[in-house]
Amino acid sequence: MSTNRVADMTVEELMTLIHQRVHLEVEEIMKQHSGVSRPRQRLTLDDFPVDDVGPWPEGLTLRREEMYDDDDY
Repeated sequence: MSTNRVADMTVEELMTLIHQRVHLEVEEIMKQHSGVSRPRQRLTLDDFPVDDVGPWPEGLTLRREEMYDDDDY
């Protein structure tokens, strides 16, 4: 990128900058939690922690009709 001012950057330059920054932050967080630095690679969903909250409550429904009024608002 040839400019330092965000206002002068193109959308593509901004997207690249954001992508690089997010990638670096995620790597840093993962290093802090695992204590091991990983070789540079593309992250997958398997790289993130998973919380197991157990099975869904029996009888739970997520139907729109049960969550909202009949007036469609």
